[in-house]
Amino acid sequence: MTLSKGVKPETVKPRRLKMMVSGNAGSGKTFGALGFPNLFFIDTEGGATEPEYTATLQKSGALYMGIEQGSQQPIPVLEAFRDLHVQKHDRLTVCVDSLTKWFDMQVLEAAERVGSEYASDKREALPWLRKLIRYMDLIDMNVILICHSKAKYTNGQPDGITFDCWDKLEFELDLWFEVTREGNKHIATVRKSRVAAFPLGHRVDWNFDSLADIYGRADVVKQAKPVDNGELLKGLIEKFSIGEDIVTKWTDAAGVKTIDKLDETQTAACVTWINNNAA
Repeated sequence: MTLSKGVKPETVKPRRLKMMVSGNAGSGKTFGALGFPNLFFIDTEGGATEPEYTATLQKSGALYMGIEQGSQQPIPVLEAFRDLHVQKHDRLTVCVDSLTKWFDMQVLEAAERVGSEYASDKREALPWLRKLIRYMDLIDMNVILICHSKAKYTNGQPDGITFDCWDKLEFELDLWFEVTREGNKHIATVRKSRVAAFPLGHRVDWNFDSLADIYGRADVVKQAKPVDNGELLKGLIEKFSIGEDIVTKWTDAAGVKTIDKLDETQTAACVTWINNNAA
């Protein structure tokens, strides 16, 4: 057994806020997210094209990726996350609104190819969502994944409300907030948490300032540091458990002994292969 990769707890890199936000239509999920500074907003539903949303986006200086830019497709969204990881930029938070719609679009496309018997369409679409989660883990940014709400059933009986997406998504994230509208306020209730500052059942105003003050403003507004494509490739190989046989094919084809020796074009090609093929 080796301890060479262990570090002292105080040297562990502080985590950004990486959360799922669910709630009924009109609860204020989107408006709360739009208040995060230096936002990169991925609009999978096209709803943020309405005047009240566009005015807020313009006022906050958000960058916008809509349906015309490929927000409903898997590769453009994965590439956007990759670019946020490797390129220098001033964005602090990336939001997908909604992840429910994005995943549904991948399920729909899969159903057209393989049918939907025995949930084969969802199994076919799930690798895309897992890839997105891996990129979310890699990037040094706050992440907001907005989901619709749906009825929850236990043993065939109604059992409250849950989020509408892959049922294991909550285990991939540090925080899950359920947003409700109470009078003129939008309240986020903690449904799941790995963060001591947000205990289960805690209620907080659904806005950036409230969350930042509780979590630690310095951590959530710290500028991201880009990594080069070589570091990205190493991270993806580890995250997706790419086999040594595949890596060897890449290095042999390039005439080098290790992936560190790949040039930028070759490295980018390997990253693209992972985006297209790795489950």
